[in-house]
Amino acid sequence: MRNIYWILIFISSQSFSQNSEWRGYKLDSLAEFQLPSQNANLFDSIDNGIKIYELSAKFNGINYVGSKSKVEQFILPSNKTELTELYNDAIFQIAKSFPNSIETKTDIVRNGYQGLKYILLDENNIPLYSAELYLLEDNLFMFYCINDAKDGSVESDYFFKSILLVEKKGAEQITGDSSFLKMIKLFKIEIIVILGIIGLIVVLIIRNRKKTA
Repeated sequence: MRNIYWILIFISSQSFSQNSEWRGYKLDSLAEFQLPSQNANLFDSIDNGIKIYELSAKFNGINYVGSKSKVEQFILPSNKTELTELYNDAIFQIAKSFPNSIETKTDIVRNGYQGLKYILLDENNIPLYSAELYLLEDNLFMFYCINDAKDGSVESDYFFKSILLVEKKGAEQITGDSSFLKMIKLFKIEIIVILGIIGLIVVLIIRNRKKTA
């Protein structure tokens, strides 16, 4: 069951010009960025138990979005390979919304944090969808633009350059358990049951030997 709450926030008293004044916003204490509007839409939802927090604005046919979602403890990466896999899992369905698009992925680093740059291009190499993903602690941050105008005049460069990931002591990316420990936690109940059965069998064997001795 999905619960969605819409709130309009950050209403500035200054006028909104045709050229669009960019304003700074924070997703939390770790990440901030700019949007081309004094009026940003806040989208706060819970989807399958995962809380998603999103700020967005639209200007000249371009949707600019910054979002934060909690990552379950079980899937937090324990190495850089798993970190990349987490990013890929977060975007693997997006291309389906842009048929015949050309997909590109690039590893990037911003403020010392490893991230992923993801772009979908049309046949004229015009970006239809551009995104950057970063995992900080147990939060996945996604910053992306959707080009509804499809005229090539995307101000995404400025949008992405405005992203600031605050360097904070303890804000790590590799925080998950090893694959072995994850497997143990996943099948913890099954393992306990199996060990219990094995223990029972051992006891029965020992008792049977005593009887026959």
